[in-house]
Amino acid sequence: MPKEKGLEENSFRLMVQNSADVIWTLDNNYRYTYVSPSISKLRGLLPEEAVDEKIQDTISLDSQEDFYEAIAKLKNEVKNKSYGSVTVEVKQNHKSGHIIWVEIAINACFNDQGEKIGYIGVSREITQRKIAEIELLENQGRYHTLTENMKEVVWSIDTQTLLIDYVSPSIIQLLGYAPEEILSKPIANLFTSATFSFVHDQVNKAIVNFNKNGSEKDNHYQTEIELLRKDNTTVWVEMTSRFVKSRVTGHLEMYCRTRNITERKLSEQALTSSLERFDRLVSLVPVGVYIFWIRANLHMEFEYVSDRWREIHDISPDQVMDDVAHVNKKIHKDDIDHFISANKEAARDHKPFGWVGRFIIKGELRWLRIESIPIGYENGDIRWFGVTQDITERYNAAEAVRQNELKLRDLNAQKDKFFSIIAHDLKNPFNSIMGLSQLLIEQINEKDYDGIEEYAGYIKTSTQKAMNLLVNLLEWARSQTGRDTFNPEEVDLVDLIEENKLLFDANSKHKSISLKIDLPDELKVFVDRQMISTVIRNLISNAIKFTKEGKGVLIAAKTNGENILVTVKDEGVGIATDRLEKLFRIDSSVSTPDTNNETGTGLGLILCKEFVEKHGGSIWVESERFKGSTFYFTLPNNENLELNLKSPS
Repeated sequence: MPKEKGLEENSFRLMVQNSADVIWTLDNNYRYTYVSPSISKLRGLLPEEAVDEKIQDTISLDSQEDFYEAIAKLKNEVKNKSYGSVTVEVKQNHKSGHIIWVEIAINACFNDQGEKIGYIGVSREITQRKIAEIELLENQGRYHTLTENMKEVVWSIDTQTLLIDYVSPSIIQLLGYAPEEILSKPIANLFTSATFSFVHDQVNKAIVNFNKNGSEKDNHYQTEIELLRKDNTTVWVEMTSRFVKSRVTGHLEMYCRTRNITERKLSEQALTSSLERFDRLVSLVPVGVYIFWIRANLHMEFEYVSDRWREIHDISPDQVMDDVAHVNKKIHKDDIDHFISANKEAARDHKPFGWVGRFIIKGELRWLRIESIPIGYENGDIRWFGVTQDITERYNAAEAVRQNELKLRDLNAQKDKFFSIIAHDLKNPFNSIMGLSQLLIEQINEKDYDGIEEYAGYIKTSTQKAMNLLVNLLEWARSQTGRDTFNPEEVDLVDLIEENKLLFDANSKHKSISLKIDLPDELKVFVDRQMISTVIRNLISNAIKFTKEGKGVLIAAKTNGENILVTVKDEGVGIATDRLEKLFRIDSSVSTPDTNNETGTGLGLILCKEFVEKHGGSIWVESERFKGSTFYFTLPNNENLELNLKSPS
């Protein structure tokens, strides 16, 4: 490199780096490729922070049109090969956030082949000059000319005197005054007392802020207020205010732009009134009303919920509008998946949503019915209009009806069984008694006494069967109708078992069956003696009935934890597995043929089950066909029956 050229470049670089103006270069996409150090003074940036910015991104929106016009003019210069620079004044963003005015001189750059490779320019701050120009326009009345044809009213107010300095002609359409009628008049004449107080406070705040910051930063305000017209009616306006210190008066000036928004405010008031009427109407219905949005981006929020809706869901006024979790978290855990899937299906197909499910509200289980109708919008949003109804009482009533229906079916089955027992099981023994009695009469008449004793024995047996059946029927009927008294008392279970065993000693000896007991010395229980005697008697009777000659029956009792366990074990014919679960049911009870191939009613076991359960115990059976059966039942091992037994039904 020639020495002279090196010196020339060094001198140029030194000049650029020490220039008060900012010198910069751009590529063809208007991105900075070089920025001189003075950028820090102009915009508060380091050169490396400015590089790679696009110049249009640093320019205020209201100045970008001027900038692009300058670029278009420069391109036209290049096209015409005049290659002159173009100057433009724009607003540019400072790092601190405020706006500065900048004068930009820009020219095109070319390489050795004559191809445009970008732009080179110089930026100079002209903020103070622009402020002076604006104030000069104000002082000369040129600014006023700009506002004369505006529909909006433009005015300036001296913040010290609160007098109107200027007002545009459109004031006559807004308030009915000619400009000259209100110039140099206090602004209090145009404001209601409430709005004047508000504006006065705003002015004081602006003065304090201005004195604190020493600039116009954060001294822009926008509000909606009422003004007084000349005819004493009011008009709503949107007022945009800016406070600037005047170089002429030295006072802080309030520049205002007002726009008539009365029609909009009346519409808003009408809408508010309509919503109030809607709320009053909604408050009269027993259902909760809501409006719910599902946005296209899947964001969900409530637009409106009625007081009844909040009451049903137990949602406070500061909850729910933007968080559906307040509602969803109260859905019963077993119902939440169905609720979500039903919601997704309705949203996907834009079809009405209907769902009934359980909620946990204030610790209680509640049944709610939710129904809503969707309205879809072009942007993909869906607006749901819905109601929520607490149907807990109705559901419980329906469930009670269902349970009563089941109970009635059970009662009908019991009735059918009852009549079946009477029609079938009483008929057989009485037929036997009648037939044998007739034979007995005929033989006595013929003085043929052979077999009379045998016939009399059969009559006795049939009569005993009929009597046992009638006793069981009576006890069962009393238990079903609630007339069966329940009188628990302290009883020695060992004595009770031995008393009932004695009743069957003769019968067991007649069948050559050994009737054994395995009992402790004493076993105190708190029971109804008659009921438990019936249970023991029925179990022993069945055991003997189904045990073959030469076999045995064992009756045992012992303490088993919190219960007393009683066992009656036989070596009889056994019970088929498929019949075991039906033994204690009135609607499907079955009976196994005894050793004489006769069947019973099964009513005795049903009585046993009811009486044992009334004491808070349970009864069950284990059996194997042809090997015998073992019946078990338990009683609470506690003297205080009230703490352990179920209340008598």
